[in-house]
Amino acid sequence: MEKSNYKINSLIKRRNLALFMKSKGIDRINPIALNLLEKEIESVIEKMAKVLKERMLINGRKTLRKEDMENLELLNIN
Repeated sequence: MEKSNYKINSLIKRRNLALFMKSKGIDRINPIALNLLEKEIESVIEKMAKVLKERMLINGRKTLRKEDMENLELLNIN
């Protein structure tokens, strides 16, 4: 069993994530479920960064633009 107070290097703080879940109607969150949720969010962010970097290299740019993010929505990263 994993430690429930183990903190990963995610961009979203646990408190903010818990508050977001509460605002969506989830009253209580198990700490282990919170860990799994953090890991899932981190993996999605990593996939997004990888796709964005690849598209920027294809276009020959080093700067991330608004259009890149808009096109990312069309890719449906899962």
